[in-house]
Amino acid sequence: MVAFVVCSCQFYHSSHPFFLADEVLFDDAYPIKLVDDLYYRVTGKLTSESTDVNESVIAGNVSAEGGWEAFEANVRKGVNIVLAYHLKEIEGLDRKEYITLFKQYARRLIRHYKKNLPDKVAELEDKIRMLLEEVEKLLKAEEFQFFQAVSDIGEGMVALLGYEEDGMTPYMIFYKHGLREEKLVNSVFKLF
Repeated sequence: MVAFVVCSCQFYHSSHPFFLADEVLFDDAYPIKLVDDLYYRVTGKLTSESTDVNESVIAGNVSAEGGWEAFEANVRKGVNIVLAYHLKEIEGLDRKEYITLFKQYARRLIRHYKKNLPDKVAELEDKIRMLLEEVEKLLKAEEFQFFQAVSDIGEGMVALLGYEEDGMTPYMIFYKHGLREEKLVNSVFKLF
């Protein structure tokens, strides 16, 4: 499995010389398309998750004195990518504010590249210009919701959530150059 990890550009971490708040935003369990080497378009599904307690799987008998306590049904509905990775919506953000956040994030990303990947700065600046043009076109053509990883609220990449023409199929856009791809290796545990 391959995971795509958001890179928080302003902090440092001991195991990775330039990232602290590494959070997985999505993985290759979802259909992924790399668009123009600028962003990943990840297709999700509308889903619901229940945390109800199924009393039939709990061992034991209901006491004659009062029985089981009643639990409130808790169902979360939304896009599976958002639910799986606990992405937080930034509500009330309009197109202009989003572009401002995008530019601030791009500046932090460029500073990070200058410090840690100086040979890739020119390429990144070109990609950011192209990405900004593409994002502005998308924002004019479609309505989006905006999401971030929990640790990045207000600082990191703001992903876009839109819907296909059918109005039922969600997709998210994540910027390639703000992510690090990591191959996840399954661990094998021996039980004694």
